[in-house]
Amino acid sequence: MIKTMKVKSGMGYIKDSKGKIVGKCRLGEGDHPLKEGYTYHEVKTFAKYREIVVPEPEKTPGEIIGEKIQSEMRALAVASLKAKGEIPQDYE
Repeated sequence: MIKTMKVKSGMGYIKDSKGKIVGKCRLGEGDHPLKEGYTYHEVKTFAKYREIVVPEPEKTPGEIIGEKIQSEMRALAVASLKAKGEIPQDYE
């Protein structure tokens, strides 16, 4: 059975099963599908809608490692290009 959310004002936000805000939404009035474990919270005014802050999603361990690899690769490339005289020595 598909869970639905009843939208009246057209503005609100969605929380996951841990209670974290995962998104804002502006939808037409009526019933809309809602993923299992998520809840919809409606706001009545656009001012309240604008106050909703959706936090950046937490990075996965793989994403963190990927960023470290990219940073190291860039540092190695810059050092190599400086040594070859292909970029200025003061390039950061």
